[in-house]
Amino acid sequence: MKKIFLALCATAFGMVGNTTFAQDAKNFSVGAAYISGGSVYSGVSSVSRFAPSLSYESETYKISMQDGLAYKVLDNEGFKLTAALSPTFAPYDSTDSVALAGMTRKMTIDAKLSGAFDIVRGTTLKVSYSTELTSEHDGNLLDLAVSQFFPIGGQPVIFSLGTKRHDSKLAHYKYGVKDVEAIANRAAYAPGATNVTYLSVNTFYDISRSVSAFANVTATFLPNAATRSPIVSKSETVTAIAGLAYRF
Repeated sequence: MKKIFLALCATAFGMVGNTTFAQDAKNFSVGAAYISGGSVYSGVSSVSRFAPSLSYESETYKISMQDGLAYKVLDNEGFKLTAALSPTFAPYDSTDSVALAGMTRKMTIDAKLSGAFDIVRGTTLKVSYSTELTSEHDGNLLDLAVSQFFPIGGQPVIFSLGTKRHDSKLAHYKYGVKDVEAIANRAAYAPGATNVTYLSVNTFYDISRSVSAFANVTATFLPNAATRSPIVSKSETVTAIAGLAYRF
């Protein structure tokens, strides 16, 4: 359950917004968020907990608990490019449920390249490609999304629709069952490459010059290739996050 919660934290904080950089150098940020979300894995209940956040950012790089180390490669008008080394927490622990007993998944370190293109005012195309460096699965992830900014009642709201393309190695790591993990009621399973669709809504509110509140709701939808796995029992999950951040 601990690994699922860590993965949920990383996903939730990541959906609040892609890596951004401060306009002023030397900015620390501390905060906390309440995160609630479900799991797609068989026998695993929903998780609801508080999680801390901590980051340091300058005009060119950012270090955070969720994003790892990110460096701004390019920041032209209408286009941004960022390179990062990011932790990816294991999707589950073998003790989370009977269905997962004997299945071991470890945290990985990924190299990630992200680009953001302003299509028209308020509309942004975001693309990122990451590859695993720690030889846990040697897989790759392509994330493609379109986000749209809407001012609703004077409040900024950002809607995002995207898909994450897991190659066959990453999909097997997350949703598959290895031959050595197969037992009487859990057959070996290889889902192949999968496309996971998501829809998220973000909003932010500045309480003061130093304190801001944020909220996010993300719905994730698995394809049939993933839901046919013997360790997966749900085709969709909803994750909600609400928190406060203090910058100094």
